[in-house]
Amino acid sequence: MAGAIPVQTQEDIVPPAALPIGYRLAGVLLAPAVAATMHTILTGPFGLELATPSGLGSAELEPLGILTTTLVTLVLSLLAWISVTLLERGLGKEKGRSIWMKVGIGVFVVSLFPILPLDLTVGAKWGMAALHAAVAVVLVPTMTARGQG
Repeated sequence: MAGAIPVQTQEDIVPPAALPIGYRLAGVLLAPAVAATMHTILTGPFGLELATPSGLGSAELEPLGILTTTLVTLVLSLLAWISVTLLERGLGKEKGRSIWMKVGIGVFVVSLFPILPLDLTVGAKWGMAALHAAVAVVLVPTMTARGQG
């Protein structure tokens, strides 16, 4: 048909929706961002001096910088993603997620114990505990979520 006018469809007008990035990738990206934000708030407005031991078993403390906080959280987030994926492949999705959730909560609880003997103010100890909790609140649900992984 010469001279026919093409008809536009909805696909021509509306771009396709973006694909979801997945819960786990979102958790891996969000956990360091949350840790960096918490670190900034704790050291800025709250004025806490966060510190960690300078080495394993060392009593000497060194200041905890935002870069260290962010990179350690990123590495731990990636390790969490890898470990839950391996557990799911080896034991099945439901059992792997269940085991990872229990281990993840256990690791969070155990991570709080080294904070107690540090020579920090009570506020700084609470700040460190809040930092650990914020990362756990992001990682545990995102790594064990059902759906788009």
